[in-house]
Amino acid sequence: MLVEFPLLLTAIAFMTIAALAVDLVRDLVFKTHAVSPARFSDRILVNLLFFAMLPATLYVWFYPLVPFSGVRVGIFLALLMFLLAIAPTFAVFHLHTPDQKPATLGHLFWLAIKYLLVYGTLTITYQP
Repeated sequence: MLVEFPLLLTAIAFMTIAALAVDLVRDLVFKTHAVSPARFSDRILVNLLFFAMLPATLYVWFYPLVPFSGVRVGIFLALLMFLLAIAPTFAVFHLHTPDQKPATLGHLFWLAIKYLLVYGTLTITYQP
């Protein structure tokens, strides 16, 4: 399959913006205090690498292997990534804060929203 790099870069930019938007909405909902510039740059870097570049690259490589197409591929990949992220996330949060299960479930909820929005953006923007 021929990769269209301008379209892929556009998808990566939109995915990064979508991931940052979910983080911003989560901060507004929970009324988090001002974020330091170092933490904001770390957030941009993590969202760019793990929620934009890596999924977009895997999507381009493995798109022909998935038996369906369109937005359903994005939802399938988002649910797959969420299911893969549940175990380590739950284990880390549960071991560090065993009394705060609502915080763990809240984090997993926002992670699911982020995956759905990012992969939905990817499949809408980059449809080979």
